Amino acid sequence: MPWWVYALAIFAVCFFCAYRGIVISVRLLVIMTIFEILVGLALALTGVFNPGPGGVNVEGFNPANIQDSSGFFLAIVLSIFAFTGFESAAAVADESRDPQRLVPRAIFGSLVLVGAFYVLCAWGLQVGWGTDDLDALASSATAPAFVLADRLWAGGSLVVLVALVNSGLGVCIACTTSATRTLYGMARTGALPGALARIDPTHGTPVVAVVVQLGVAVTICLAVGIPLGPYDLFNVLGTTGTFAYIPIFILMNVAAFLFFRTKHPEEFNVLQFVVCPIISTAALLTIGYRSLVPLPEMPIALAPLIAVTYILAGVAILFGRNLRPGKRGWMASAGEIPGLR
Repeated sequence: MPWWVYALAIFAVCFFCAYRGIVISVRLLVIMTIFEILVGLALALTGVFNPGPGGVNVEGFNPANIQDSSGFFLAIVLSIFAFTGFESAAAVADESRDPQRLVPRAIFGSLVLVGAFYVLCAWGLQVGWGTDDLDALASSATAPAFVLADRLWAGGSLVVLVALVNSGLGVCIACTTSATRTLYGMARTGALPGALARIDPTHGTPVVAVVVQLGVAVTICLAVGIPLGPYDLFNVLGTTGTFAYIPIFILMNVAAFLFFRTKHPEEFNVLQFVVCPIISTAALLTIGYRSLVPLPEMPIALAPLIAVTYILAGVAILFGRNLRPGKRGWMASAGEIPGLR
């Protein structure tokens, strides 16, 4: 069966969850996340207790082992992509019970837990494979997690496959929920057409935003994915999204400084809102530059061009639609989230 048939089935599940409301989405995501975390941790710990050639060590954390700096920085770009989504908690504040307390906890808690999970799983996979044979890991025709699961769990790659499919579906549901609520929030403040803020009377969800978001996603998936194939589609779109996130994170640093310096000077802290933003901005600029020079191979080389086009299109819409005389009132409430200050 063609891959795009499965993709359309996943889109249907995403539409159902986004349309029915945040409660059903969150419940499903919690169950799916617990399952994939348990499988990932189990495989990582099994690898640590059954190490391959090289034994248990921490060579994977030694910077001296970095052989290709360009590839290393491109890997950081993909790591940023893996982390994106923590900020989505703010987009669903409208539908949470106590956003003032829960949203900050969700954001910082997810960063810490996901970071620890990624590090442990990557380390366990390396140790289980064998740190003396990592070249074979990098060149393996089969995903290393499948190979390790078959060796350590006697055919356990099926469990890993189920966990990966489960994880992918969970990410799609979370992204759909976040994107539709972001469109709704922007439409409500006037930054986007008001139709996107229309609420379904039965479920209380932004039905127009849900339909538009899914329509765009399906179009991109089929129009780009069929000629490129699913693997290149994932790599190109994932890298594109990350290159778009780099300037967004930099602007967030600037916004945090300006917001607390002008709106809440009593909470302004030099370390938090000057030193840390400067360090993270410098790191993001370095990562972006080192991952682009030299350019990666095609079709990944298209990612920065697509990201720049996407950003310029957004800026053009902003100036063309919303910064005309009589259309600037939305700026006063842009970024506001009910229940959050």
